[in-house]
Amino acid sequence: MRIRALVPVALAALLVAGCTTPKPSTSTSATPALTDNGVSALSAGDILAKAKAALASASSVHVRGTADVADKKAKLDLTFKGKSDVAGTIQFDGQKVEIIRIGTDVYLKADASFWKSVAGDQVAPLLQGKYVRAPNSNPTYTQYVTMLDAAYPLTPVGTLSKGTSTSVNGVNAIGIVDDDPKLGRTVYVATQGQPYPLRIESTTDGGALDYVDYNKSVDVKAPPASQVLDLSQFPVK
Repeated sequence: MRIRALVPVALAALLVAGCTTPKPSTSTSATPALTDNGVSALSAGDILAKAKAALASASSVHVRGTADVADKKAKLDLTFKGKSDVAGTIQFDGQKVEIIRIGTDVYLKADASFWKSVAGDQVAPLLQGKYVRAPNSNPTYTQYVTMLDAAYPLTPVGTLSKGTSTSVNGVNAIGIVDDDPKLGRTVYVATQGQPYPLRIESTTDGGALDYVDYNKSVDVKAPPASQVLDLSQFPVK
């Protein structure tokens, strides 16, 4: 069986979340006017550092869109609470996987057809409708869990430079360009209010990722123990 192979595939979708296709905000509720925060006058590296610090200070953020994962298109809809809790869904190959992370514990839930594709006919009926917890003692697993962080796509790889100014979901922003040829990534940082990262775009695959709904009240809970199966209970090849 290849059941354990699901863990790096599903988690990898989170790691490359910097390549997604967002939908613009359609909220019409009144919000206080934002003032210029002065970051556009800083160097590219300092602006990105400000963005990472602002993100770290946020109580929550919602990320959404689509990403290329192992040459497959994945749709992401994830809410991060603090630094370690995540809840949402990843869809790829027409299959939807629900993901919950509490601290270092990650739970995956999907239907029988998904589990059949990764675990085979015999195991799939046992896993459908249940939350499957992967063992955090598995080195392959833990190396991904340490990077399940909304700030991960903000880590620079190549040389940074300041790009163009624009508006992202109604907030003025400046682009910070990472010239790494494999990423081709631009992070748009708010130049009004808190210098939050607002969008990450990739020139390599034309995707983009939106960071929205900062500091909304969210509740991320572990699933009931009665609905959880431990991945280590099942034999693997």
